[in-house]
Amino acid sequence: MFAWRPVVWPRPLKVLARPIIARLFYRLAVLILAAGSTTADNPRMPLASQRRVQAFDRVEQFAPWPPDMEEVRRQDRQRGGGPHRFAVRRPVDITPDNYGTWERLEDGTLLWRLQVTSPEAVSLNLGFSEFFMPPSARCFVYSVDGRSTLGPFTQAHHRPHGRLFTPILATDDVVIELSVNETEAAQVRLRLEAINHGYRDIEPPLKDYADGASGACNVNVACTEGDPWRDQIRAVAMYQISGSLGSITCTGTLVNNTAEDGKPYFLTGYHCFDEVDGLSDCTIAGASAIAASLIVYWKYQAGTCSGTSGSMKLYQAGGAYRAGYCDSDFALLELDAAPVSAADVFFAGWDRGSAAPGSAVAIHHPSGDIKKISVEQHPLTVTSFGEKSSPGDGTHLRVADWDVGTTESGSSGCPLFNPAGRLVGQLHGGDAACTNNLPDWFGRFYKSWSGGGTAATRLRDWLDPRNSGVSALDGKNADLATDAYEPDNSFAAAATLEPGVPQSRSILPVGDVDWARFTVDAVSEAVIETAGPDGDTRMWLYDENLVQIAFDDDSGSHRFSRIERLCGRDALMPGTYYVKVDEYGGNDEIAAYELRLDLTPFSAADLTGDCRVDLGDLSVLAAQWLVCGRMTGDIDDDGCVNAGDLLELAGRWLDAAL
Repeated sequence: MFAWRPVVWPRPLKVLARPIIARLFYRLAVLILAAGSTTADNPRMPLASQRRVQAFDRVEQFAPWPPDMEEVRRQDRQRGGGPHRFAVRRPVDITPDNYGTWERLEDGTLLWRLQVTSPEAVSLNLGFSEFFMPPSARCFVYSVDGRSTLGPFTQAHHRPHGRLFTPILATDDVVIELSVNETEAAQVRLRLEAINHGYRDIEPPLKDYADGASGACNVNVACTEGDPWRDQIRAVAMYQISGSLGSITCTGTLVNNTAEDGKPYFLTGYHCFDEVDGLSDCTIAGASAIAASLIVYWKYQAGTCSGTSGSMKLYQAGGAYRAGYCDSDFALLELDAAPVSAADVFFAGWDRGSAAPGSAVAIHHPSGDIKKISVEQHPLTVTSFGEKSSPGDGTHLRVADWDVGTTESGSSGCPLFNPAGRLVGQLHGGDAACTNNLPDWFGRFYKSWSGGGTAATRLRDWLDPRNSGVSALDGKNADLATDAYEPDNSFAAAATLEPGVPQSRSILPVGDVDWARFTVDAVSEAVIETAGPDGDTRMWLYDENLVQIAFDDDSGSHRFSRIERLCGRDALMPGTYYVKVDEYGGNDEIAAYELRLDLTPFSAADLTGDCRVDLGDLSVLAAQWLVCGRMTGDIDDDGCVNAGDLLELAGRWLDAAL
């Protein structure tokens, strides 16, 4: 069991206007002094931001030793190109048993927090070697200023490898927060093994935008050069992995297989995995652990040809290492989950033929920048890596010099497409830059197909599970889940929304509107919200006569919506209600979002409407004692305020306290 330090928060006892009733309830009042508001917590927000907790200066702080930046720069000079390192690893061994501050909240929930500070870091990302959450547990990582939050991480984030890695937060100071019911605390497994100290600017995915710094000759995929390659562009993503070297970015590609079953195979460069473990010796130490650290950033690209930034907030975590071969420099991963529909991905086709293409295109993330496209308009040649003579050992395709754009550190692992739009290799390395006309070399798909002759060293077993023997395969779109609640484009067709049961929905096609209806049986608080990986919703709430009673645009996470009807006049009376959701502006799709309703009925004994049964309600009852008629204090509806109502209030009070 974790060691936690209890904190008691005393509440002042109110003095009643009627001393007789006060004496009757004195002992009852003592029992419920710790009873808090019955308003439900928002599960998508850190608990410390919603509850009365210890002051932040009483939370333990951990500060790893600072990196030797002269040594870091020396290492980067020695490494030259290749993967784009942006963070240095600080190994630690932190659990809620040996660091951090525990406290017991008023309802018995246990809260653990630890502040992690790495001075002068431009970003932080964390690696947990153990991650297991029982049903009640939620874990968050957020900046101390509260502007950026990751989580909640829950049971839904359990993976076979048992690890958890975070995307980056642009801060040098974060809080790790864990909340769990006391009865389940012993089941928690949370072990922090690495704090990755960022020393190069890569903005966080949960800010809207990030700016890169690649060479000026690079061309955005939104430019006309990208028009023939719109599908292939959707298959490519930037990713980060972490190892003994720290955290790096490379480029990878989602690839199709002959079963065309949407299995999320992700092809990249072997040397990305080889170098992140700090060895570069054609052996990958701990390939499974490195793959578990994978964070893939989808659609990180500018929307215009001249744009300089793109959104990094659409990401997914975790992968499994399936195969790799140093000679042709390929690594094949399988993502822990299929990309969400909002990522709008494409599974790239491939060609394992031996012919060198007459021209080619590379799509990549140079220096961790937004997605770019490079074009070679002349024939490629088959060579050894780093060599000009053909055919050499036949493991690589050589681009003599790029006619449009270039590649840089971080482009490593990016796909090379032939004129038919099929993948024929992935970037191993080279000397190309905006300032020269030097060559690049791509590991050859033809060689990777048979690789080293085993399933762990070749592509054949994974990309041709049907053993079809085909030499080329076209790409395919992801199979998008349909909105099971359609058609629901009017109030008359509104689908029933049950409290506590999230609905997976979409705004497709452009201009779509979703309607839902729900019923309130007793006076209740209500929280209605939309959420998802990407999108901008608006939401309306109507009564049964279609009179608008609430509207919200951006009160939810990111640009989603949230309507709260809380205690007092905002509470929802019994009746039928309608919800309408659309996309802000009506000019874009939302491939997937969640619509959720939470209702918290008021107790009949809540006479003051403050969402709790306490001494204030007893005061109301005392003021109406033995009065008959339509009185607020007539809880049992017998026409008078009397002993029956007193007993009813006492029972509800005890229920809340216990």
